[in-house]
Amino acid sequence: MKHNCDGYVSRKDPDHRASIATTTPSSETLALLASKMADKPVQHATSVDSGVVDNVTFHEEYEREQVAIELARLTTADRDILKEVYVQLAGDGMRCGLNIMLSLFSEHPHYKNIWPQFRPIPDSSLMNAPELRKHVKVYLHGLKNIIDNLDDEERIFNALRKIAQAHVKWNVYRHHVINMLGPVLDTIKMCTGSLTPEKERAWTILYEVIANLIEVFRTSEKNRVNKATIQRNGY
Repeated sequence: MKHNCDGYVSRKDPDHRASIATTTPSSETLALLASKMADKPVQHATSVDSGVVDNVTFHEEYEREQVAIELARLTTADRDILKEVYVQLAGDGMRCGLNIMLSLFSEHPHYKNIWPQFRPIPDSSLMNAPELRKHVKVYLHGLKNIIDNLDDEERIFNALRKIAQAHVKWNVYRHHVINMLGPVLDTIKMCTGSLTPEKERAWTILYEVIANLIEVFRTSEKNRVNKATIQRNGY
């Protein structure tokens, strides 16, 4: 056990969850997905983000297929557990969220550099930094949006796509999300009083789903950009 930041707990043990299998897409799998995606019919959506061309082409049919495949891994029991545990975490949301982030940065200090707002903040000041507390609120809101909409096909697709694309923007990859799982599980134990095998399974699958979809949307976006470049250059 490693204690830091006035009682926040982090357990740095890379092998303590070795029994939980993860599904990591290989480079060959991602290449195959990109190849399949190139043949999919495309949908059009209008983006209002600055710097992004209107009428951005999304390979939406492909993306929806992948979201459905990933979400099918969560059983009804898993979904009920996620909702129940999140309610408990939200009851002390800032404390639980801070523990997750501080534990993550303690175990992976270089992750702090992913977000520019954290870079100038000394580690000793991070816990009370308003930037971190704001980030915790965003993180918890995103998590709530996913869990609340697990049974709504349209809303969960939009929620997952929004979160995945935001992570792609900050160059967050699958392994970053998987490495957050440890602090999340430790925090669940701390904030709810227990970490049952059922809780561990449900939350592990959820974070694998998010991590895998980040790579799906990254591949989709890369394919879209490449296609736009080819069309722009008249190839």
